[in-house]
Amino acid sequence: MTRYTWEVTVPAGTPQSAAVTNTIALEEAVIQDGLIFAPPGTAGLVFAEIRFGDLVLLPSAESARRVLPGTTDAAPLNFEAEGTPFELTLRVFAPQTDFPHTITARVDAVEVTDEVGQLQDAFQVVFLTEQTSGRKTIEIPASDFTPDTARARAEERARQLDTAVGGE
Repeated sequence: MTRYTWEVTVPAGTPQSAAVTNTIALEEAVIQDGLIFAPPGTAGLVFAEIRFGDLVLLPSAESARRVLPGTTDAAPLNFEAEGTPFELTLRVFAPQTDFPHTITARVDAVEVTDEVGQLQDAFQVVFLTEQTSGRKTIEIPASDFTPDTARARAEERARQLDTAVGGE
């Protein structure tokens, strides 16, 4: 695993349309987790995101761009980057601030390999169930993957989990 850390200093009053960015290159293709950190003093007035091209990795669908000061819990991402280069961009804006702020991003990345060190092509599908809490995942080999296959396998696994905890 390789840990990548980079930062952006955003000037006071920077609007979203003029967001400050910093892009890094990664060697690994799978991003396991990540976080965006703001030190105390930002008062929740700084907004940030980590992007892979046009795709926003952080914040996730369950969170917001607002960076809460002092938060250091990494969010699970399990994102497999496709294509090259493997670049991540930290994008930050702070339209209502009176002072500049330095925001730090961190991601942990790995190469996916099997037991003998061969590169493995698999897709991880994340889903929710009606009877259990939290996000669940299944892996589908790249050779078997289609959107329809992913949906069908996730739905079947969700039914199995719901049945196991007393659902119908």
